[in-house]
Amino acid sequence: MSELTQESLVEEMRTLGVGRYRAKNESAKARSAETETNYGQRLMRGALPELKKGVDQWKKSLKSNNKARYQLDCLNLPSEIISFISVKSVLDSISKKAPLVQVAHYLGARIEDELRCRFLLEHNKDKGEGIILGARRRKGVHRRTRHVRNSMKHEANNGEMPTWEKWGKRDKLNMGLVMVELIRVHTTII
Repeated sequence: MSELTQESLVEEMRTLGVGRYRAKNESAKARSAETETNYGQRLMRGALPELKKGVDQWKKSLKSNNKARYQLDCLNLPSEIISFISVKSVLDSISKKAPLVQVAHYLGARIEDELRCRFLLEHNKDKGEGIILGARRRKGVHRRTRHVRNSMKHEANNGEMPTWEKWGKRDKLNMGLVMVELIRVHTTII
């Protein structure tokens, strides 16, 4: 009799654990944060080294004098950072069944955000650290981005720093398309 109750207790604990695991994964999917899950972390760790090599090759291929804005800006950004942002953006939107253009634009915008924050810290380090800290306290990518943009615009209007020239839609889209193709070629995610 005690064995039966012990077996049923173990089964109930297993059921609760499976339910908790599935609820955590569903919550991450709903928040477009699949990289926070165990499988998302494993996919990222597996994809990053190969993608970094692909980004390095892509940067070396940019030798002509006639480069687009996104290409010029990304030459100074470390390949590890570009790779991380790209894999995270693709994995976070992979279960949404979003069209390629939407994913590429989102990915390009995230890389532009990284460059914007680096520009902020380079030109106004004291206020920049506080602005980025304020952005981290906000929930959601769009609220963080809006906080940094508005704060940078305010600082530029006060003469504290030069104005950031934002990327056009074409630059964001092209950057995103390049990275999605590199992910497709160099990893097994897509």
